[in-house]
Amino acid sequence: MRLPGRRTTHLPGVDVDTDRKVSAKELQRWIMAKTAEHFQEAVQESRAHFRAVDPDGDGRVSWDEYKVKFLASKGHDEREVAEKIKRHAELKVDEETQEVLENLKDRWYQADNPPSDLLLTEDEFLSFLHPEHSRGMLKYSEFFTGSKLMDYARNVHEEF
Repeated sequence: MRLPGRRTTHLPGVDVDTDRKVSAKELQRWIMAKTAEHFQEAVQESRAHFRAVDPDGDGRVSWDEYKVKFLASKGHDEREVAEKIKRHAELKVDEETQEVLENLKDRWYQADNPPSDLLLTEDEFLSFLHPEHSRGMLKYSEFFTGSKLMDYARNVHEEF
């Protein structure tokens, strides 16, 4: 089955048989390839960030360890932030940074797989940085197979 003929210049590499039409199989292969490519990039990025925020190298990152590095990346003095967190002293951050921290903390809790210990492993950290690759989201990968893919492709085609 073929999708109605469309130019494919805006999606290079999709029309593998170069008939200037995108079949469901071609679209499915392209989506799966792009998803795999994005996943590999996310894993590499996550590993680099994980090493940077795991100063003791124990393979687990606490929210406080992450928070210190995050605030340091925003221009705060890393030692001062670490000391304040250790003493449970108030951290003075602007409203926007506070809002970002609250959103990040929510994602942190969501990424922490049961039993919850609030210490993220490297895999959990990947879910924190890239929620689209979390266990919960990966169960939706079947969306990109079979008739659901065709329905999606038709809807996209109609939009454009």
